[in-house]
Amino acid sequence: MRFCFGVLLASFALSFGQFATAGHMIVGSEGLSGNGATSGTLGGSTDVTKATSITWTNFLDTANKTDDFTAIPDFLMISGSSTLSLKTGTPTTAWTIHSAAWGTFTETSISSITKVSNGLNVYVDGTFTPGTDFDSSITGNTAQMVISINQAGGAGHAISTGATLTSPDAAAVPEPAGVALVLSGLLCLGVGRFFRRKNSSTYTVVDHARR
Repeated sequence: MRFCFGVLLASFALSFGQFATAGHMIVGSEGLSGNGATSGTLGGSTDVTKATSITWTNFLDTANKTDDFTAIPDFLMISGSSTLSLKTGTPTTAWTIHSAAWGTFTETSISSITKVSNGLNVYVDGTFTPGTDFDSSITGNTAQMVISINQAGGAGHAISTGATLTSPDAAAVPEPAGVALVLSGLLCLGVGRFFRRKNSSTYTVVDHARR
């Protein structure tokens, strides 16, 4: 039984260590948009549904934020030209948008591109590293940016862009080794309790027989 308790204590210590080192990963969401005439320039075609890329000169916070992203000032401008290749999969060159105050979103892949009426919805997976507007205890996390690109009036007309950046739940996921240790400890305790009950029943029968 002491061995079983030792296994359980070791597993909890391992799990606690994983949570402790994970830190406070950023969680929440933020609405973004293109800013006026800078809302997007198409590459490869004047039709958004056939374009091969889109370039923005900046993004703008829309004041629609949750959780950790509420630290961002409303209508913060995220400047810097950036070109996103409209192709699913891992990019040849990762798309990034950056501001010292806001932080950095870096593309790892585009998981999906769906066509809608006069537009596209682009699902960009990546990571977000918080900038100076966030508390220093908040660390980076995986994130997804869903970008809606609209071309009202069809090919050749102006582009408008809206986006939502979402960071997933910051709860740490235990490593398989830690889970295995916990299960081993619980199984060991269960087996030990079973045999203790069995032995206790045997002693009771013997006591009755003597009487």
